Amino acid sequence: MYYFTIACPTVERTLEMIDRYVEHGVDSVQIDMPSRDPYGETDFVKAMMSQGLHVGYDTYMDAIREVRRKHPDIEISIVVYEDVIDSIGREAFADFLAEIKSSNNIICDLPEYHDILDQRGISYITMITYNDPEYDIEENLRYGEDHIAVMRTKRKTDALNRRYDTWKKRVKLAKDMGLKCKIFAIAEINNAKDLAERKNAGMDGALIGNVLMQLWDDEDALWKKLDEFQAFVE
Repeated sequence: MYYFTIACPTVERTLEMIDRYVEHGVDSVQIDMPSRDPYGETDFVKAMMSQGLHVGYDTYMDAIREVRRKHPDIEISIVVYEDVIDSIGREAFADFLAEIKSSNNIICDLPEYHDILDQRGISYITMITYNDPEYDIEENLRYGEDHIAVMRTKRKTDALNRRYDTWKKRVKLAKDMGLKCKIFAIAEINNAKDLAERKNAGMDGALIGNVLMQLWDDEDALWKKLDEFQAFVE
C-alpha cells in the first residue's frame, strides 16, 4: 500500500504520479489530505501539506474522485486527521468515503468516528503500538481476517521495549494472543531489505510511506526502488 499526499507539490503532479505507479503494477494507494496539525508526519510531508492548505478540500475530494474514475479496480485508502474531517463535516466525509469505494482508511486519533464508518460498512485500519502492544492486540481481537491492524516500529524517541525488540517477537505475540486480522508494517521501510525483514517476520503487508515521494525528482532511483518493493507482491 503506497502513500501519497494529495498535493505533492500540486494536485496535478500527484495525479500524474498515481497513474505512473499504477503502470508499474501498484494496485493499492493511500491518499492523505493536508491537515493543519499533521503531528505524525515527517518534515517532508508537513511541508507539502502546509503549502497545500489554501487549495480547499472540495478540490482534493474531486481529485480523489478522478483517481477512482481512472482506476476503478485499485484499492484507495484515505488518511486524515480530525481537523480535516471536521472541516468537511463528519457525515459528509463518510458519504465521500462510501462514494469512492474506499477501504482500509486511517482516521488519526478519532476512534469514535469508527462507529460512523461501521454503520456504512466502510473499513478502516487500527493500530498496534510499540510500547504497549498487549493492550492494542486485545483491542483488535474483535476484528476478523479481512481487517488490517498496523504494527509500528518504535519512534526514535521511544525507549527500547526489550520484551518485543524484534518484528518476529511482536508478530508472535499477536498470534499467540489469538489475533485473527492481518498485520501490516508501518513506518521506516526505506528499502527492499527493510520490507524483507517485515515479510520474514510473518507480516501480511506493509504501508510504504513518503520514501518514494522524496524521489519524484530522481525518476531512475524512484522506479528502481518501486520495482524492488513490488517484487514482494504475491
